[in-house]
Amino acid sequence: MLLGACYAWEFRQLHNFEGTPLFFTRGTFDPLDLLSYSLGVAAVYLPDRWIRRPSVEEIFKPRSG
Repeated sequence: MLLGACYAWEFRQLHNFEGTPLFFTRGTFDPLDLLSYSLGVAAVYLPDRWIRRPSVEEIFKPRSG
């Protein structure tokens, strides 16, 4: 969701929205910004997925044997 908002913001910079409520999105489009947004999200998302704690169901699951 955050990555989608970042991409949308960057793509809005391709167009001139002067005179519309989106005038504040003016800027310079840079494809490397898209790469940096993706790498930034991946830098926090992937380690979280790899070291995520076990779910509550796994913690309270009765042991067999």
